[in-house]
Amino acid sequence: MSVEFIGMIGTREASELHDPTVSLTGGSIDLAYVRKFAKVHEDGGFDRVLVGYSSTGPDGFNVVSYVAAATESQR
Repeated sequence: MSVEFIGMIGTREASELHDPTVSLTGGSIDLAYVRKFAKVHEDGGFDRVLVGYSSTGPDGFNVVSYVAAATESQR
């Protein structure tokens, strides 16, 4: 049986340690952050990435399209 590593991508830096009112998936998209986040997952060998969404956040398909364009892996 093989093991797959699944990561997740948010659309901007957020942490309950810095500001508990900032959502990882809601609000605006920080393109540089998304690109860096995606590359870290790619370089780390993650097999899949989950993209969070909510009714107040960016459309997941747009986020995924950007991530696909910012990475090189064809997995």
